[in-house]
Amino acid sequence: METETWKVTEDKPPGGYVVIRADQLFAVWWCYETGSIELADVRTWFALQEVVARRCLARTHQPLRFTTDELMVLTGHRRRGTVKKSLRRLEEAGLARPRRTSIRFPKCIDDIDLVDRSAFAQRLSLVPNCRRPVPVPRRVLRWLAAGSRCVTIATTLGHLLRLLYLRNGLCRADGNCKASWVAAAFGISVRSVKEGRKRLVERGLLRPQETPQWYRNRYGWRGSVNLQWAVDNTGVPMARRRKRTPPPHGLRTKQSPPRQNQKLSSRRSNQKPASRRIGSCGVEGLGEITLDDLREDRRTMDLWQRAVGSGLVGRGDRLNFFAAAEHALRVGTSNPAGLFVWLLANRRWDYITQGDEDAACRRLQQVDESKVPLELNLGTDRSQAKQGPRRGKDTSAGLAHFVAAIERCLAA
Repeated sequence: METETWKVTEDKPPGGYVVIRADQLFAVWWCYETGSIELADVRTWFALQEVVARRCLARTHQPLRFTTDELMVLTGHRRRGTVKKSLRRLEEAGLARPRRTSIRFPKCIDDIDLVDRSAFAQRLSLVPNCRRPVPVPRRVLRWLAAGSRCVTIATTLGHLLRLLYLRNGLCRADGNCKASWVAAAFGISVRSVKEGRKRLVERGLLRPQETPQWYRNRYGWRGSVNLQWAVDNTGVPMARRRKRTPPPHGLRTKQSPPRQNQKLSSRRSNQKPASRRIGSCGVEGLGEITLDDLREDRRTMDLWQRAVGSGLVGRGDRLNFFAAAEHALRVGTSNPAGLFVWLLANRRWDYITQGDEDAACRRLQQVDESKVPLELNLGTDRSQAKQGPRRGKDTSAGLAHFVAAIERCLAA
């Protein structure tokens, strides 16, 4: 092994390696991301690469035989039907052609059934020198086939594509790898890449190198792949692993929000508003409106004059103004004054009913009568005003007073 300050090369890692083209490695992940295959199929594909590498030194006259039992040991599946379904999906996607006596992989990327080739080509353009061979250690293949998570697989493939090279028959295993590049190439979040890289460093697969902060900001994380890595999960059954509840179908994970504005300000800029009397509401130009302003005729008339002076309503809206007050008193339960202000500010006269207009007409009649004979308004009951004049003697007397008032107004 040749080691320098920044170069890590080796003739052959212990256990050997499998040469896989970079675009084929990326195509396996693309098929999983687009839904052509499942995560179990990705692990089966790594297992197929391993079983083929085991027979690379077999003699030409010796017959080869591939069984599902060998794949079950590598992937940890306990049912033969699960492995057969994975093989069927891999063959439909064009990623592999498994048979009992041979296993064939596509020679070029055109033989793979890719979904949206234009999008795949755009994503593949992020991978530098995508047609180069990548020497993937067989121990890493067995570990990925033994049940790694999708984020771990994506992070591992991203670092293998950036760090592993074949140079003059030697394995070059160091370089730079940005977490943002892995996230953009494999469609995962940057935080997931950093967490996956941290687990790979803890396992010993990746070895970080100490670099200054400006170097990491410009060129990204720097380290190397540990070609002496000896962790091997071959033969670990699925029953010993911790089971996780599968996510619902169609659920897509969301990226975590940025860590900002965590510490709240200590300034007391939002003070508690002043207390207001129940049944009142303030409006610009009219001041604070109370229930008495809506119930008493003289105060309602004075309120209307202020509304006309401030430009909220016109002189022709007097009937609508009083009808809105009647509607607020009839409908409003918790805050009739607030309802009246809303009707007035938005000019929602369409909420006024015929009963509200009739009550408003009776109130305006009393206001007009009280201007000439003031004593006529004395002793007037509010309930009688809402119910209207009684029939009989009271009706004729009120009509006579109304005619006399009109004649005096004409005479004036």
